[in-house]
Amino acid sequence: MAEDAAFSWSAISRSNLAYEAFDMVDEKERKKIFAFADIKAGSNKAANILRKYGVGKGDYVFIFMPRSPELYFNFIGIFKIGAIAVPLFKDFTEGALRDLLVDREAAAIIITPEFKGRILRYELPNLKYVFVVGANGELGQREIDWDAEFARASTEAEPEWVDPNYGDTSNIHSGKIMRRILKAWEQEVSVGDSSES
Repeated sequence: MAEDAAFSWSAISRSNLAYEAFDMVDEKERKKIFAFADIKAGSNKAANILRKYGVGKGDYVFIFMPRSPELYFNFIGIFKIGAIAVPLFKDFTEGALRDLLVDREAAAIIITPEFKGRILRYELPNLKYVFVVGANGELGQREIDWDAEFARASTEAEPEWVDPNYGDTSNIHSGKIMRRILKAWEQEVSVGDSSES
């Protein structure tokens, strides 16, 4: 990737990775700070919603939404129930999404309205639930209003413990999938960047 021509290490007098990654973004965008207790409560709510609908250990749950606090609550909540979290990126085509969801027999997807049109439900026989974040009452057939469920869900949840020594590798698979997706995404970005320069 090409470096930002305006950036210079010698031009800055101080730096802090945590500030650059979180606090500065927070100041520019959401202006809300989340304590660990908030993350625990939000991810417990996400776990409880998924459990309510029968999603559990070993199920593949896809997340297709922009980066936001809700994305991270959902991601952690999926891990809490022993399910396999798979993040999706906006650059995925309809065909790539279909292939990935069919291949992994997706049980559920957590999605925002702008991406709903890319999910071809009629080609996904195993997809039981489409949870829509930010639906504002605009739901399609068999879609669930994530925000309404989130408002009602309990902030208390017990984690589903997994034991990788006895064939229970759902969280390990989540990590592997995440690494593969990120690696593929980095390669796409690198290829795109090199062709533009």
